[in-house]
Amino acid sequence: GDVSGTNAGTYTLTVTPKDGAEWENPPQGVDPDGAIAIEWHILPAQLRGEWETADGKPTLKLPTEYDGKVEIEYEYRDAAGNVVAEDALQAGQTYSVVAKLKGDSAGNYVFIADDGQVTETPTQSAPYEFDFATDGNGGNGGGMMSAQDVDWFKRIFIIMTVLMGGMLLVQIMIWLAVCMRRRDRRDKRQKRADE
Repeated sequence: GDVSGTNAGTYTLTVTPKDGAEWENPPQGVDPDGAIAIEWHILPAQLRGEWETADGKPTLKLPTEYDGKVEIEYEYRDAAGNVVAEDALQAGQTYSVVAKLKGDSAGNYVFIADDGQVTETPTQSAPYEFDFATDGNGGNGGGMMSAQDVDWFKRIFIIMTVLMGGMLLVQIMIWLAVCMRRRDRRDKRQKRADE
């Protein structure tokens, strides 16, 4: 029978006593010197990844322990639920994507949803919705930013706003100083002219 296995599934190990030996308490329906079948299982590994967006399209990032072991392909659907080829995605449109297991090892894994349960179709992830963007040259332009990128741009915007505001304030102060100096000179010339 099966004494070892690597793929998920059910295995059977058959054990028979040596000649002249008997089972002390054989299972019901098994002769004392008969074979016993022991069934054992390898359960599929559970996959949970994080969606990351690069080049305008999301990809599912799995833990590094699965690198080189899991093959994934992506299926895109439009808002109406129709399958769309990757090269037919249009900028500004909302799509959903699922990651699907492929290859010989696909049966060794199942996807887990955010609630911790196996997804409805175990060999594909839960759908992930995204807005597609391109760079206008037919290539993907990374139109979607991560939350970290958005936070970074917000910080840079605030810093730039403060710096520009400070520079404007300095310019106004210089302009006022120049205007006051000119007025003082004019007043002095006027005073001399009146004398």
